[in-house]
Amino acid sequence: MNCFKSSLKLTLLTLLTCGLVSPAFATPDNDNSIFAADFEGNLNSGQGFLQIKGDVTTTDDLEDFRKVLLTGRSNLRLRLEGVAPNGGRTDLLLVRDSNNNGQIDRNQGEVIGQSRDSFSHQITRQNLAAGDYFVMIRSRQFSSNKVQYQVSVDARV
Repeated sequence: MNCFKSSLKLTLLTLLTCGLVSPAFATPDNDNSIFAADFEGNLNSGQGFLQIKGDVTTTDDLEDFRKVLLTGRSNLRLRLEGVAPNGGRTDLLLVRDSNNNGQIDRNQGEVIGQSRDSFSHQITRQNLAAGDYFVMIRSRQFSSNKVQYQVSVDARV
């Protein structure tokens, strides 16, 4: 009987400890809202190109906001690729906070472009007015894995 109890305890201990997996955490950052968006730079009509790199997770860093300033009326193309080995499904949004309230007001048409739940994205918009635009990258992974991404922002289109 003692042997049975010891085996049962060992089996339970093994099941409990093997089932515990620590989640992946993203690189610490503070760019999780429009107000705290990292400024990436200025783009001019017909010229200008930026590369944005980062990572998101479903555990501690669900979304990243990056700010881009268009200095004049311009076309804009965003292209996101997951970076191996941790490239995963994401959403990509191009947003303009025209009333400067720090929120995405969908009913005001502030989401200018979006591509959802994919491993790669492309958004192209033409004739955008000068001003601040926000690139939003959101994790869509079901697991807690860290998703590394790279977004190209191109005003040369």
